[in-house]
Amino acid sequence: MSKASKVMHAASETHLRGIARVIKYLIQNEAVGIVLDRKQCTAGNVPHVSLFVDANYAAEPLHPYNENDLGRRSTSAAVFMACGAPIFWKSKIQKEVALNTGEAEFRSMANALKEVYFVRSFLQELGYPTRPMSLFCDAAVTIAQAKRDGVSWREGTRQYEVTLSAVYRACRDGIIVPIKIPSEDNFSDLLTKSLNQDVSKRHRDRITGDAGPYQEWLLEKLNAFQGTELPLDGFLSKAEMIASSGIVL
Repeated sequence: MSKASKVMHAASETHLRGIARVIKYLIQNEAVGIVLDRKQCTAGNVPHVSLFVDANYAAEPLHPYNENDLGRRSTSAAVFMACGAPIFWKSKIQKEVALNTGEAEFRSMANALKEVYFVRSFLQELGYPTRPMSLFCDAAVTIAQAKRDGVSWREGTRQYEVTLSAVYRACRDGIIVPIKIPSEDNFSDLLTKSLNQDVSKRHRDRITGDAGPYQEWLLEKLNAFQGTELPLDGFLSKAEMIASSGIVL
């Protein structure tokens, strides 16, 4: 649907056939729904929100006949999970043209951060306490830039220094905790690129709970978290991250 919406102004027969496939899929899968499982909340029935982000570098096609937009912008995606199900997801073309994959991935994280503040505020209005949100990303350079770890954040980031500062502050304030995750475990790939049927099904099964309780899988990923390598106060260790999630199995 995201791809189809980009060509509404000049849809071709091929695009219409694609829409027909989407409608066919929806009709054949009416029984598939999003189930929020209270048993997969955290201690005290407080939901732990986890976030998956990804980017598809320079995926927008080249537009040789449009002098105002030559294309090649990247696509950002984010999926928020809570109580064993997705509660919010978004896929959007980035406004700026990223110069490399690291920049595209970082801009995806920065775009997701805007939604993080919305989700936190919404949970606060519902009366829930705020906790650090685990943010899973499959790009190590993006996590290094977010934490200002090593020299990666110093090189080639001048074009988005303001955004870099905003993400870094969110890390230091304990709002998000960027965690490296393998690409094959990143749900948000569903919103950025075409996947083979096996990978796509594995992601869908994990999101819908058909692959087993999401909370157990999440705790496994949190246990793999090695904490921050930065010798600075304000960043969570592995034990603190697991404790802050409140997950009890």
